[in-house]
Amino acid sequence: MSVEESKPVYSWLQEDNTIIITFEIPAGTVKSDVEYELRPGSLSVGVKDLGVLLSGDLYGKVDVESSSWIITDNHVYVYTAASDLSYNGQIICVRDCVCVLCTSTFYLFTCVI
Repeated sequence: MSVEESKPVYSWLQEDNTIIITFEIPAGTVKSDVEYELRPGSLSVGVKDLGVLLSGDLYGKVDVESSSWIITDNHVYVYTAASDLSYNGQIICVRDCVCVLCTSTFYLFTCVI
């Protein structure tokens, strides 16, 4: 199944060392419905009644202390950053995704299961 035939599970935006991961969730989802765990080298996000949306090892380390997540407009947004400036320009994405807009310092992926 191609990305065009499937609704993306999440999008991954990485520009330089800033990373924003966006998940579409059902209306009415509240913070207690979200299961979120971020470690320097891994990420897991799930939603009650949907299951795990993303779980796995990152290709680089992120700064957990400066990371956050919010729910707004039927989306969960995860904000984080590469913890080592040497990752600048390198993809830290969790799983194989389709890059829909990529330059040497900007990456936008859509990712389906």
